[in-house]
Amino acid sequence: MGVALVGWAVVAAVRRFYRESDLIVPVLVMAFMVVLAGYLVTNKGAVNEVVGLLPVGAVLAGRVLGGRLLRAGLVPALAVVLACYVGILATDAARPPARSEDQLAASWLEAHRLTYGLAGYWEASSVTADSGNHVRVRPVRMFDHELVTTPWETDASWYIPQRHDARFVIWAPRTNCVNVCLSIADLRRQFGPPAMTYRVGRYRVLVWRKNLLTNVKTLSWCGYAWAWSSPARPCSGRATQPQPAGKMADASAQREAAVTAARARY
Repeated sequence: MGVALVGWAVVAAVRRFYRESDLIVPVLVMAFMVVLAGYLVTNKGAVNEVVGLLPVGAVLAGRVLGGRLLRAGLVPALAVVLACYVGILATDAARPPARSEDQLAASWLEAHRLTYGLAGYWEASSVTADSGNHVRVRPVRMFDHELVTTPWETDASWYIPQRHDARFVIWAPRTNCVNVCLSIADLRRQFGPPAMTYRVGRYRVLVWRKNLLTNVKTLSWCGYAWAWSSPARPCSGRATQPQPAGKMADASAQREAAVTAARARY
């Protein structure tokens, strides 16, 4: 019902776009179209990209259709629909929330003392947050049948094997990860057979008796490609192993010294 009213309001507003005396209506139509276009052309296509359509569509429907609904005598019918919505909302609010797959995985990992590991971008941060940071899962992706990471939305220190000991990988069924989904066959080729494999909800947790970070490379994607889903080749053209903290500090100091020297010359 709500979607139908919003669609009706958008069509009606577009048809009288240049004849509308209320300036707010054209502004709302443009805002609606911009948010919708942003969702359709985004490289992620996530539902959160269209959340702005809810308030914009509601206000637009009220301004464009309010008078028509009053004149048509549909207010009592809409009131009944609203009461049904309120009843559904109250019922759902009183019901205890179901635990998500990520919450189940976080609890299971913590109970089994598996506190540092790797997973796809969409699972890693969710499991970490649901565990209250007691279990830390860092994002990785597949490229050319190899598990890699990227500097995009990550911290390089997460992947330094001298600091952290990652012993497990969370495998998830293929959903919206497209060409970067983790592959159990590729994980076995890269790290060898896991010591144990567990089913936790729809996930599988593969556990090794070694630090996986020693064999995880870092690749960089340039331009407008979103590194966690880009099918393109990395812009660097080669993989670089994460450096220990000392080497990173030395490299940073060398770069700063070079910049200082260059400024002095000018």
